[in-house]
Order: sequence, then C-alpha cells, then structure tokens
Amino acid sequence: MSRTIAVKGVGSLRVKPDYVVIGLELEAKDEVYDRAMSLSSERIDELTKALKEVGFGKDELKTTGFHVRADYRSEQKDKGNYVQVFDGYVCHTSLKLSFDLEMQKLGETISAIGSCRGTPEMNISFTVKEPEAVNSRLLKAAADNARGKAEVLCAASNVHLGELQRIEYNWSETPAYSRTAVTADRLVMPMMKNAFRAEMSPEEIELSDSAAFIWEIC
Repeated sequence: MSRTIAVKGVGSLRVKPDYVVIGLELEAKDEVYDRAMSLSSERIDELTKALKEVGFGKDELKTTGFHVRADYRSEQKDKGNYVQVFDGYVCHTSLKLSFDLEMQKLGETISAIGSCRGTPEMNISFTVKEPEAVNSRLLKAAADNARGKAEVLCAASNVHLGELQRIEYNWSETPAYSRTAVTADRLVMPMMKNAFRAEMSPEEIELSDSAAFIWEIC
C-alpha cells in the first residue's frame, strides 16, 4: 500500500469592497384590502421615481419578496379580558438596490430614499462585485498553502512529495461582506446627500477558506 500525506491548506485574503447592496423593507397598511395594495404600489412608484432622479433605471430596484397579512391588535374588554381586533391589511415588500461603490452616490441614494413617504427600513452592506474571482483567489491561496506545508513536512521527514491523490473540499459559499455598518435615523436620511466624503472607505473584507490535499510520498 502506498504511503500518503494529508495536509489542510488554508487560504486568507483581505479585499477592498467595491459594491454596495441596499436592502429595503416597505410596508403599507389600510383597513380595506384594495386600498392597502394601491398604497403599496404608490409607495414603490414614488421610491422608483426618487431613485431615477439620482441616476438609477427603473429596473435596478429589484423585488426580493412580497406578502400580505391581516393585522390585529389587542383590546381590553369588560372584566379585563383582552380580545384580538382586526386592524387592517399590511402589504410588505422586500427590495434590493445594488451598485458600484461610490461614497457620494451612496449619500445621494440614501437621501433619495429618505425623501419618500413611508420611508422604508434600510440595511446597507458593502461587498465585492465579482465574488467568483475572489473565491478563485482564495482557493489558489489554500492550495499554495497546503503544498508549502507538505513540502516542509516531507523535507523534515526525508521523504519526497509524489503525485496528488485526492482533494477534499466543502463547496459552501463564503460570504464576502465588510463589517462596516451604516445606519441613519429616518428624519436624518433626507439630509445625507453630502454625508460621505470621497476618501471614506469601508473596512476591508476578511475571508478564509480551506481544503484537504492528499499526496503520495516516496
């Protein structure tokens, strides 16, 4: 039976974010179902128009989720008992807006969103535009790391590194997001057009991945 050596290779990278993803949660509520749906459409149209004014096309705002629910509130009745009372229909829409990272444009975008009625809940993430390229660099770093370890171990053991026999890798995606957080109160959002200086930069994204490599030794 041939002798083998198994080595875990670890790749690490620090990459600069070059892409922004803004997640938006928009709600519209009314006691009449049709009016709730109409209000939801109106608010999305208003948001689309506001974003158009800062350079976005109408198809750049993507819908990632939509649902309607009946809402209820608790009311206290006689003898202190509480009952659930119908309180209207709620239309909830999840939206996403993505674009190349430019701090001035980010400020203008936040300001445009904040100028709309029924300002959406907002979550801002900094990431990379081409994650596949970053993952390729990460895997190459892991492979180089494993081979380097194997060569050192073989030299120390007075054996030679032979043919690569097997690679074991867990094909799970590595999320690539900066830890930098951007938040703003709804009352402040419309005033954030010039909030970000051009030289400001989100924290670099720290990534790591690993794979097991098995070589024959002789």
